[in-house]
Amino acid sequence: MCFILKDIIYLFTVWITLFIIGIDLFVISSLLPFISTEFNITLAVAGWIVTVFYFNFVRSISLRTVQV
Repeated sequence: MCFILKDIIYLFTVWITLFIIGIDLFVISSLLPFISTEFNITLAVAGWIVTVFYFNFVRSISLRTVQV
C-alpha cells in the first residue's frame, strides 16, 4: 500500500510540474512578436528558437519518464 501511495504522489507531482511548464510554453509562444522585436530577430527565427526549446523539453521529459 505504501508503494502505491508513493507512486500516486510521484505522478501527481510530475503532472503538476508538466502543467506549469506547459503553461509557460504557451505564454512564450504567444509572446513571439515581442521577443523578435526585443532581440532584433525575425519572427521566423524566434519561432525556430522556441521550437528547438520545445523539442529539447519533450526529449528531456520522455527520457525522465523512461528512467522511472
